[in-house]
Amino acid sequence: GGQISSGVGRVSLSSGVNQTTVQFYPLNTTDTGVYNCSVNVSASGQQYVDTSVAVRSSLTPITVTALPAPQVTITPSGSSTAGSSYNLTCTVMVVNGLVVVPQVMWFNGVNVAFGNSPLFTSGVVSTNTTTLTLQFNPLNTSNGGQYSCIANVSLPVISITSLYTTSLYNTTAQIPPPTVTPMASPSQTVSEGDGIVLTCGSQLNVYVDTQVMVATTWTGPGGVGVAESNTSLVGGSYQSSLTLMSLAPEGAGTYNCSVSVLPNKTQYVYGTSNYSTIEVALHTITVTTSTNTPTSGMNYTITCTVVRSPNVPSLPLLSWNEMTDQNVFPGTQSTIGNTSTLSVSFVPLYTSDGGTYTCQSNLSYPVQSIITKDTNATVRIPPPTVTITSTPIATSYYAG
Repeated sequence: GGQISSGVGRVSLSSGVNQTTVQFYPLNTTDTGVYNCSVNVSASGQQYVDTSVAVRSSLTPITVTALPAPQVTITPSGSSTAGSSYNLTCTVMVVNGLVVVPQVMWFNGVNVAFGNSPLFTSGVVSTNTTTLTLQFNPLNTSNGGQYSCIANVSLPVISITSLYTTSLYNTTAQIPPPTVTPMASPSQTVSEGDGIVLTCGSQLNVYVDTQVMVATTWTGPGGVGVAESNTSLVGGSYQSSLTLMSLAPEGAGTYNCSVSVLPNKTQYVYGTSNYSTIEVALHTITVTTSTNTPTSGMNYTITCTVVRSPNVPSLPLLSWNEMTDQNVFPGTQSTIGNTSTLSVSFVPLYTSDGGTYTCQSNLSYPVQSIITKDTNATVRIPPPTVTITSTPIATSYYAG
């Protein structure tokens, strides 16, 4: 299609004694064709002026019969945690000067193709490089597996109908940590001897769409193992409960529930775990009186005592109330260590003071909890003092 001239380049012409050479560095498919070598001889001088011209032509066909296989590489990007954006980019490199674009296809495993036609729409083609990106937005756990990118070069003009290169990549999806929510019933603050039920609720990420096994392990105060509790699926949430009967002071403290999520399909999915803690506090209240038989006119005292467990840093707020008239009695609260007291004194005690008195303890750790206890003060009326006197009417008395 044109004359080859001398110079430096991919196709160059070099001349020697009685020969001329065409060099191809490197040889491309575009170089296929018929080359004509034309020799023109002329001479000039004082005796001969263009009197003898000889021209000879020779045709030489050149055909490219082979190509190096395309180079295929797969590069991941993004996060492989379920729910995140994750990409696999296939990069195909071919020899310079290739006159066709390679066909690039993604396969899940080795049999199932993504689409029935070449996927060039999302590919980027440059001089000798083609890229095709497989996008997961977002990634599900079911997307974990083996993926293959296949590049095919077809060039019938040089008798190459199919030149395949395949690259494989294993994608392992990571299960994100579950959301763990602890609960207590009836309350996180209980009295000594009471029972409490701790429940650990676990919510999985919505993009975990493969079968999993969920296990819950409980540890008590000081990291002491308590139990591995059965975990059941209730309304979309995995729940595990721990029942503490007749709680003693040493049972108060921090309880930890650790939730592990393990995939049934372990080859291409990673498991995960998460935990949460719940504080159990003892808040014991007792009521004492100065006497069990209060009598009107005597000095009488009622005392409320609250003992909180060592893991409770806050102080309770105590108050005395009379249930009938809802009167609140002032008093001075005192605290020594984990023990708080509040006393109300009646100096003296009247019969109108009889009734039911309630001590209320309000504690704000770990959540607000109010415990009350009643005492009945039945005031006795003391016996009256009877004095007998006589008043004389006369100084002397007669019979009859």
